[in-house]
Amino acid sequence: MIAGIALMKQGVTAIKDLIHTAEDVNDITHHLTDIIRGHEDVQKKFHHAKSKPLTKWQLYFKQTIGRTTEDEAHDSLAAIAAEVMEKRQAERVLQQVERAVNRRFPGAWDEVQDLYKQRKEEARQAEIKAKQMAKLKAEQEKEFWDHVLHWILEGLKLILVIGGAILMFYLIWINRCTSGTC
Repeated sequence: MIAGIALMKQGVTAIKDLIHTAEDVNDITHHLTDIIRGHEDVQKKFHHAKSKPLTKWQLYFKQTIGRTTEDEAHDSLAAIAAEVMEKRQAERVLQQVERAVNRRFPGAWDEVQDLYKQRKEEARQAEIKAKQMAKLKAEQEKEFWDHVLHWILEGLKLILVIGGAILMFYLIWINRCTSGTC
């Protein structure tokens, strides 16, 4: 989680420096992306907490509260407190960016958030559709190869029948009566 917060803090610093001097919005957009991705990382890790190395906040609480084996578990008081504080810290960083962007471009942050959510949903829907299309294509390809195998087997059966008929004709031919007495 610290990596997500560090990414967010770097983005905030860069945006605060660039927000008043930027000639083009593209100068700050990649920093906004870093901040939003950092916030998402913190949110994901907050909701999917697992046993992992102790973070800065966990170490602080572990030293303050005391050392027990429970403190190293992901459901310990230190781990939970650290996760909550890191989440709030990430939210505070995001609010700072929101205020800075809205000061320069009034109302832009809400529009950015809405468009970001919309495009993220569109990307998710496109991914679902691509998976469905890939599944459909795989089914069609399997069906095609099943037909190919079926007709290959039918062709082999035909060759076998023709080969048997030729063999019978050959056996009859070599056993025919060529002399006057048979």
